[in-house]
Amino acid sequence: CKAEVVDEDSSYSVFVSYIEVYNNYIYDLLEETQEDTVKPKPPQSKVLREDQNRTMYVAGCMEVEVKSAEEAFQVF
Repeated sequence: CKAEVVDEDSSYSVFVSYIEVYNNYIYDLLEETQEDTVKPKPPQSKVLREDQNRTMYVAGCMEVEVKSAEEAFQVF
């Protein structure tokens, strides 16, 4: 999606999250994990929630601010 007209008086921020849905579990792919080689723990599943506007979101998912599409790809 490309904006044809940009409002110069406004400020914009873009945030990205990377999640994986596997076997009805939701994993945050940006979440820092503890590297315990003796007794590794599986990643914690996140919870899908609905806000007051009936918009679905993943609770507790890490969000990273990016300035470009290239930076969004580098985050992951």
